[in-house]
Order: sequence, then structure tokens, then C-alpha cells
Amino acid sequence: MSNFDFLKQKFPVLANLGGLAEKYLYTDPNSCLIKLGMIGETVVNLIFEYDNIKKPTEDKAVNRINILIREGYIDEQLKNSIYFVNITNHTNDELEKVILNYYYKEKIEYMFYDTLKTDTENIGNGEELKKTATILSNLAQNLNIFIASSLQLTESSTLPINLNINDLAVSRTVKEVLGTLCLMKQIPRDMYDEFHYSNQEVDTTFFDLQKSKDPDERYYACIVDKNRAGAKPKLLFSLNLAYNRWDEIGYLSLK
Repeated sequence: MSNFDFLKQKFPVLANLGGLAEKYLYTDPNSCLIKLGMIGETVVNLIFEYDNIKKPTEDKAVNRINILIREGYIDEQLKNSIYFVNITNHTNDELEKVILNYYYKEKIEYMFYDTLKTDTENIGNGEELKKTATILSNLAQNLNIFIASSLQLTESSTLPINLNINDLAVSRTVKEVLGTLCLMKQIPRDMYDEFHYSNQEVDTTFFDLQKSKDPDERYYACIVDKNRAGAKPKLLFSLNLAYNRWDEIGYLSLK
């Protein structure tokens, strides 16, 4: 029994994400928070879908939310709880001050850094990037807030299910200071027959990846390379590119 069961009939995607968040609450709190964040993003996408709202030319989450604010879908209270800050030109010291300022003044609890990189004066400096990640990690622990970031992968021939730390485009040493590291890569359509998935990590029943007629439907492998909270599974996600909707399908493996 889930607190999100009431959504199953009309919004099964939200019910699924909510159920997964509950499942991970005590065993993997980082994954729990990620699922809750996905609920928020999915709600935004559903509003656009159900009310036939034209998507922004640059279809990013921040631009979609800004449209909902202008159209009156997001009230003043919620509007004032979401902050977008351009930190590209900040040094590491300034970055820490910016986060502390929002923590103490606005009581923020979640922060998403897209995409983790050094300041403009230290582009390409791996140790400086590790310093940035260390600052974020320390702030998350000391302030008891959730901080997530995305990192770029290198262009390589590595099979999606075999991703590892060496496929990061940035300094590998950044892994040392992360609490959780998930590596994700699209599975090419012509490779679908090489994979299958199961509902449990150890299972005897497997399902094939389905080739949808919709070109916006994709599959991604998610390799949990590091997880201080517990398990490190290899997962399968589906992505609807048109609505930026992610669904966790099951445990991925090679046939």
C-alpha cells in the first residue's frame, strides 16, 4: 500500500515515482530524493500536455517553469521557493557564499547544479573541479541539504551497461568526494536485442526492450557506480524526449 496509490488510475507515472520514493526512503535516501524531484518535473510536463501549452523554444525545465509562472499556474508562494542562479562566473569561494546565503535567507533544502564545472578561470583544471565538488559535498553534509549535479561523459564506444568512472569527461578523482554517482548512457536502438530487464535484481523472469514507433521514446542504462547509502544496481530507464519524462523500468542485464 502506497500513499501515492490514489494517482494510479489517472497518473500512473506519478504513482510509480511516488512508490519508488517510498521504497528507497530508508535504504537509499539519495534515490528517494531524486524520485521526488522527478515527480515535480513530471507534474510540470503534465500541465503542458493536458492544457496544450506551447513549449519554450529552448525547452529546459527553468523555461517551462517560467511560462507556468507567467500563466498563473504557479502561485506566489511556490514561485518564491524556486530560485535560479547563474553561477558560471563565480569562483569556488563565491559559490559557497551564494549557497550559504540562500540557505540562511531562503531556507533552501534542495540544490541542483547543472552542469558541474570549474569557474571560467580554471577550465580544464581537474583538481579545481574536485575542489568544487568537495565544497558542495561538505555543504550538503554540514547543512543537511540535498545537492545534485550532472557531469558529462566522454564520447566512447563503451557499452552502456559497462560504464565506469573512466568514462567521465572530467577528472576521475571527483568520485572520491561524491556520495552517489550514477552513470547514464542511451542504448542505441539497434542494440535493443542484446539487452533485457527484470523486476528484481536477482530474478529468473526477463523482458525484452520494446522498439516503439515513437522516435521520442528512448532507453537509457543507469549504472550506479558509487552509493554510500547501499546497493549499486544496473538499472533501465525509459525517456520520453517530447515531455522529458523518465521512468525506471527495472534491472538491466545482457542476454
